[in-house]
Order: sequence, then C-alpha cells, then structure tokens
Amino acid sequence: MNTPCFKCKAPAVIYQRYSGRYLCAEHLKEDVMIRVRRTIRKQGGLGRKKIFALIWKGDFRNLLLYCIGDLLVGRKDVTLLLFEVEDHLLKAEDFSIFLPPSVKINPIKVNNEEIIDLISSAGCDRLFSASYLEEESIKILSLIFSGDSSGLIQPAFTQKIRYIMPFREIPGEELSFTSIYSGVSCKEYLKCVNNTTKLFLIKLSEKHPSVPFSLIRYEDRLREIDISGQC
Repeated sequence: MNTPCFKCKAPAVIYQRYSGRYLCAEHLKEDVMIRVRRTIRKQGGLGRKKIFALIWKGDFRNLLLYCIGDLLVGRKDVTLLLFEVEDHLLKAEDFSIFLPPSVKINPIKVNNEEIIDLISSAGCDRLFSASYLEEESIKILSLIFSGDSSGLIQPAFTQKIRYIMPFREIPGEELSFTSIYSGVSCKEYLKCVNNTTKLFLIKLSEKHPSVPFSLIRYEDRLREIDISGQC
C-alpha cells in the first residue's frame, strides 16, 4: 500500500473504510488497543477481583491473551482461568510470553454447560471472549432472520458475571494485521466463505461499511430497553 498513514505519514498497512483513515502498523495497533480498553470499560471493566476467565477458542484468542496481559501489567497475584472448549492440549508454560510474571495460568477442559458453575465456584466475575465484529454481527443477523427475538435481548450469562468481548467492535481484518505486527499467531483471516449469512453481511458491508457496527448498536439498544423497561 503506497498511501501514507494519516497520523505519521509512514506507509499504511490498512484502510479503514468506515472511518476513511489509512493506518500504519504502529498506529493500527494503537487504535486497536484504544478500542479494546474502551470496550472493556463499557462492558464493566476489569473489576477488583484477582481471578479472570477466558474462553480459549476463536481465531484471535492469542491476540486476546496478549491484550489481557498488557492490561494486567502491575496487578499482583492474578489467576487467569483458560476454559478450553475445543480439542487442544493446553499447557500453562505455553502462554508465558503473553503475560506478566505476576499472572498465573490455569487451563481447564470444559464444556459450555459447565462454564457458569466453574466461574462462580472460583470466585470470578469476568469472562473474556475473542469474538470479533463480524462474528457478533453474523450472530445478530442470524437471530433476526430466524425470528429469535429472545436471543437479541437476553444476556449470554447471569448479571453477576460480566461477559467481556474486547474485540466486539473491531473487524477481523484489523485484528489479523494487529496479530501479525505484534508477533502473535492467529488463523488466516478469510473473507471467502460458504456461510450464507456471513456472505450476505460481507456483500452488504462492501457498499455500507457501517452495517456491522449498526447491528451491534441495534442489539445494545434492544437490551437497554429490555433491562430498563423504557423506550
């Protein structure tokens, strides 16, 4: 890409169609981390407890661990529960490069039905997921197409557990580049898919880049109305 970054004039690595900005690798990483922190604050923050949980799945799970490690710098005696819901053999030492020495890793093999009980019994109230913008938008579209209104207004977990998705408003392409330039491995981000709903979203977003963000706002607004009982 020959176009310069809008901030520093270094060669841009990506063009944000929804913002009209070209970003170099450094300022892309900076922009992603700003939005990660903002989203975490909006979803309830890190809280005061020293135990956090993370669902260990998704294309950008390594990047999520990298970001959490950055946010936990300075915190002492922290334990991170890694809930393994896919077929991987996790070892605590595999994650030492992502986290400060004060953070201990506890990998746990689980199924989805066990997660809430394990979080509660561990004294934890924050659960992190690596789900990103397109994944969340596709989920919302699928609920709309199926007529499942309850899925749009009901929270994924209990009110005592904050379900935090730091990448919820960040496109997969940007996360892929951020992973590469941060030295973090991730699955190759592919736009070519056989999923009809995802293909529909991709085609729609090509003409209207703000659509995925609008879907996120739509779900948020519906849940606000459901909680408060007010329009």
